[in-house]
Amino acid sequence: MPLFIIAAAIVALALLLIVRRTKRSDDAVSDFRRQINALSSDARKNVTDRVRQISDEVPEDEQGGSNGS
Repeated sequence: MPLFIIAAAIVALALLLIVRRTKRSDDAVSDFRRQINALSSDARKNVTDRVRQISDEVPEDEQGGSNGS
């Protein structure tokens, strides 16, 4: 009987490790896809538009004064 419990625990642990490993590989693929999508021109367009909008709102005398003087 104790041998059966130990064998069942080992099988359950093996199944748990297999399930966790499968999820990790899926997460890695989705992380990679997100990173590639973030590099796309459509994703960069939103950021560049926001930067242009902010730079249009800042007065010209404040735009070059970031050197601390």
